[in-house]
This record gives sequence, C-alpha cells and structure tokens, in this order.
Amino acid sequence: MDPRRIWFDPPHVRWGRVVATVLIASALVGLWVAQRRGLFDEPQNRVVVAAGAAASGVSPRGERNAVPEAAAMVAAAPPAKAASSVELVCGLGAVSFDPGDEKQLEALTDEANKKLLAHRKRVLPGWIEEMKSSTDEQVQAAGWLLEARDVWLGRTEWAQSPESTDALEELARVAQRSRDPLIYALAVQSCEIYRVRTTPAACRGLSVEEWAQRDPGNAFPWLFGMGGEGVDAQRRSLYAERALASETIRSSWGTSYSILAKAAPRDEAPLDRSVRFRESLSIDSYVSLVRSGVLEHCKDSELRQGARRQQCELLATFMTDKSESLMEAEFGNAIGRRLGWSADRLARLDKQRQALSEMTPKDADFAGCDGLARAEAYFADVSKYGERGALRRRQQAAR
Repeated sequence: MDPRRIWFDPPHVRWGRVVATVLIASALVGLWVAQRRGLFDEPQNRVVVAAGAAASGVSPRGERNAVPEAAAMVAAAPPAKAASSVELVCGLGAVSFDPGDEKQLEALTDEANKKLLAHRKRVLPGWIEEMKSSTDEQVQAAGWLLEARDVWLGRTEWAQSPESTDALEELARVAQRSRDPLIYALAVQSCEIYRVRTTPAACRGLSVEEWAQRDPGNAFPWLFGMGGEGVDAQRRSLYAERALASETIRSSWGTSYSILAKAAPRDEAPLDRSVRFRESLSIDSYVSLVRSGVLEHCKDSELRQGARRQQCELLATFMTDKSESLMEAEFGNAIGRRLGWSADRLARLDKQRQALSEMTPKDADFAGCDGLARAEAYFADVSKYGERGALRRRQQAAR
C-alpha cells in the first residue's frame, strides 16, 4: 500500500496540483515520508496545539474565528526534541516505532489509515444529513455535494445512479436560490464531475454567464467555461475576452475547509477534526480546476493565427500575473513557453514560482494534532487570501 494515496482517486484527475492536494491530505498518515525527510534525525520547529483547537468556522476570504494565522505559526514555532514516538493522525494517539524500519512505518501507517476510514464511515453519514438541513447555505450546499460525491464514487462504471442525480439536483437548486458565488462555483463544477449518463435538469439551468454575474471581476468562470462540452472556437475566444476584462483569477480551490469547519462544534473531538479536514481536501481535489480549454485554445497549431496568438499572449500574461493559485499561473507560463517568451522572462517567473512553492507545507508538517492545527491554519489562510497570498504571508513570516 502506498501511504500517500488518499481514499478517493478520480480516474479523470491528472493535474499536478491535485496530486499535491492528495499528498497533503495523506500526510496525516505519511510517517515514512517524514522519516525519509529526516523528521526524526534532528530537532524540528513544531507547534504544539491543544487537540480541540482550531475547529471553528472560516468565511471564504473573510473573517474567521479561533483558527490561528498560519504565517504566525510558522514564525512562532518553538524547537522540539527528536522522537521515536509520534501521533500519526490527530485523535488516534501516539505510536512507538523504529525510525529505520520502513516496513514497520508502512504497517503503522496502514493501520492508522484504516482506523481513520472506519471512523469516517461511522460519522460522515450523520454529518451529511445535518449539513443538508443547515440554515447556512454554504454548509447546506457542501452536504449535498458530499452526498453526490460518495454516491458517484460508489457506483459501477457507466451505471445510472438516481441518488447521485437527486443530490446534484438539490445542490444546483441551492446554487440557483443563492447569490453566493462560491456555492454557484461548486455547483457548476460538481454537476459536471459527478453527473452520470444524463445531466440533471437543475444542473442544465446553471451557466457560466450566471456564475460570472455572481462573481464580477473574477475570470475563473470564463476560463472554466472555455473547456465546456460543445464550446466551439468562437465561443472560447469570447470567453477569453471576458476573462481578460476581469481583475483577477480566483478559483474555489482551498475554500472547502472553511465551509466544513463552520459545521463543526467548538469542542469537536480530535479524530472528528481529522476526518473533517480530509473531507475538505477531498472536495478540493475534485473541483476548482481550470479545464484544458485554455491550453487547447492556445495550442501550438492555433498560435500561427495572428489574432489568436495576440489573444493568447494576453491570456498568458494575465494568468501568470493575476491568478491567486500556483496552478493557473503555471498554465500561463506553459502558454508563454509555447509563445516563445525569452529565457530571462521564463527564468524570472520560474524563480518566483519556486520561491512560493518552497513555502508550501511539506507532508511531514501535518502529522498529529499539532500538524493538523497547522494544516487548518494554512487552509484558513488560503480561503481568505488565496493560495499565492497565503504563501506570501508565510514568506514574510519566515524572514
């Protein structure tokens, strides 16, 4: 068993950022990765946080309660002693081990993961039912999304699943009633990902145009729409122009934790916190990806056209400069390489990207309750400031 593997591996997921998400989530049980990186060889900077801390809600890119700033946690982390005993998953207690015995580490990881999965099976159905009846629209939408996802994952390939369709219908209806752009974003993406043979009627009532109206100034709906089924070259060009007229690129990646945290009690049990956090990253690993329509629009054969080349030049610069996420910025870099950007320009962008990437939390950072608190704080910052904003804050705190 590869201990880095999350429970949910969608067959269509190929992007590197999703792999990174999976690794971060699986880091809660990735002890052997920690050992290989020297976690137990030298004293580490660690934050010790009470098991019940950091469980309250976060408003996406707004105010939040009780979750400490991730950047501050990086700056304030006290030194800790090297150990041969560690808590893999918050709520399961510490285990003793031989850091040099990889087979033992893998066995302990496997056992911890099984216990976490067993607890998930016990608690998640009740959580979903409570969330579906919540008065908070975001929490309610997340409940229907989780139900649609679980039914979709449990179906046999190509089989029609009425339950999944029902959950998607309800999610789409919540989005249609709401003016919240995040709910609408999750619904549009979920209706595409979790549909089976037919698209639910309510999902057909959702549109990129309506999504953009709910989130003015954000290019992400238009970029996402460029990869839609049946979208021809003319419409892609129109969507690209509307994207370029926007102010920023803000996807919903990294916001799921803030939603699920709002559904948690203040005194949430440590093991429940572990399950809730992993569920949030599972949602993020499925949704909020710019589909390949942008790269298809700016593929090499299309760049021979003068008008298309000019538009793709603008798109590449816009995505590189204005995206709140590393992945969409890298899409811009990829188009820039196709356009023949200078080596100096590409090197400068790569240096900036690498500097931010180095601030991304490592797998070993998220083990145990203190690691879970760091993970919660980091994704709270992502929800509020965007991924690149959260990483810049970590940069500043580390200086």
